Amino acid sequence: MAIPTILTTPNAVLRSETGSGKTLAYLVPLIEYLSDYSLNTKKIHREESGTMAIIFSPTRELAVQIDMELRKLLKLFYYMVCTTIMGGESPQREKARLRKGCVILICTPGRLLYHLQSTASLKLDNLKYLIFDEADRMLDLGFEREMNQCLDLIKSKCPKSKFMPNELAIENMTDQDKKLKKQKFLSKELRINFVSATMNAQVEALGSRLMHDYAKVGFSMKASGYEGDAKEADEVEDMVASIPKQI
Repeated sequence: MAIPTILTTPNAVLRSETGSGKTLAYLVPLIEYLSDYSLNTKKIHREESGTMAIIFSPTRELAVQIDMELRKLLKLFYYMVCTTIMGGESPQREKARLRKGCVILICTPGRLLYHLQSTASLKLDNLKYLIFDEADRMLDLGFEREMNQCLDLIKSKCPKSKFMPNELAIENMTDQDKKLKKQKFLSKELRINFVSATMNAQVEALGSRLMHDYAKVGFSMKASGYEGDAKEADEVEDMVASIPKQI
């Protein structure tokens, strides 16, 4: 099942079609993670904690759907304030909501890019979780440039300690090593869920920038042609599973 895998693995790639129950498959582990963090690490407060999770959506319609499902699940978790920012809405009203603080942010790539560039109150110091829903569709719609810009700005706004140091010492790096280090978004602290119906070259490139290793749920990476560092069957016990239509 998807939920146990995501709960126990920092990074996960999920293969799931629209309407397959994928939204709950990643929202339930997200809430479990934040609840455990608030109880055992540091109490979450919308203003002090800032944004701890970002959920990317390719369309307004999907963003609204995620928002509706999330609010149902958060009725008992009053401190996990969520908000949605997307094209077609008033940026000023969104700025006002972000200024008050939100723990979980649902967004379309273009609108998040706007706020990363122009909203100083968007606090990412405690960012812990990134979810990319329908990543293949996001790239098919032409959001690759916006996604890469968002990742660069998120990385610049987070503490440098969040990201993995390169294995080579800075003084021993070639120019190519430095370029690759700058492009990577690998982190030991961030948990990443990557949801996609297919694994084409564009999706592969984005996934390799985000994750060094990961669990796979729902499809075989070798069968799809993906050559990243997916955990094999002998490393991850029976993690290939289909997501049911209802969870």
